[in-house]
Amino acid sequence: MLGCIENTCENGSTCLPWCDGETHGHTCLCPPGFYDDVCSTPTTFSFSSPRFFLFEVPALERRRRDTKHGHLLEVRLRFRTTLPDMLLFFRGNAETFLSLEIVGGELRTRLVSGVGGTLEARLPGVVSDGEWREVVAGIDEESTKVVLEVKGPSCLNKACKVENKFPDDREPFSKHLTKVYVGGVPEEYLKFTLSGRGFLGCMEDLQVDGRQVLPQDLGDGDESVEIGCKKTEWCEVDPQPCSQHGQCVDLWTSYRCDCYRPHHGHECSQGQHSHTA
Repeated sequence: MLGCIENTCENGSTCLPWCDGETHGHTCLCPPGFYDDVCSTPTTFSFSSPRFFLFEVPALERRRRDTKHGHLLEVRLRFRTTLPDMLLFFRGNAETFLSLEIVGGELRTRLVSGVGGTLEARLPGVVSDGEWREVVAGIDEESTKVVLEVKGPSCLNKACKVENKFPDDREPFSKHLTKVYVGGVPEEYLKFTLSGRGFLGCMEDLQVDGRQVLPQDLGDGDESVEIGCKKTEWCEVDPQPCSQHGQCVDLWTSYRCDCYRPHHGHECSQGQHSHTA
């Protein structure tokens, strides 16, 4: 097939040729962080300070079933962070919501309904190690399941997946889940979360109910999105910031030194033994 000769695929994407009769063409398979027909649109954005973005789901999108993944209502994204307690997204309102959080370094999703109670799915294993992970949290309204699925180094690049069943005697969730808060929530909603704080880190390839959400879809005139993954690798600089007398802990926007005794100070540079005559 000739479809990939002089193809227009960008940013290291893979060209997949196809042939339809006498017509030759190609499809660009985008790597993580890029989108569109030629993979030219970046999807990566950063949270370097507490903030959140509100994305509202059109009614038509809520009704359209994602046949590829099997969930009627789902949020899919990739993320990386070094912090163990943060909210990735909150979908819904104070009465009924679906949330995805990092709690104690583990992923946890909760479906809370005023009439149906609470259903929780958690995925063992630390995800706050600075590596990229792909995650999807969703609800299948037909079978009333909440699903949490994650990909990454701890899964050896295979999907790790957990499911929980929700009681059948409840009203449809979709009418409550029209608002998706990305990276945090308004102050009055924090009490409904387990982590109690917004996200610091990077996200990319955000999809809501099968619809791609680009960074420019999130910001407004007063709150712009930080395009790209902006991160200082605090603990990988030379010389090591803890004076080789402590363990460097990456806090994403800064670092902390856990000093070995008897050393102390911000960079463990104090407390050296002195020798006197």
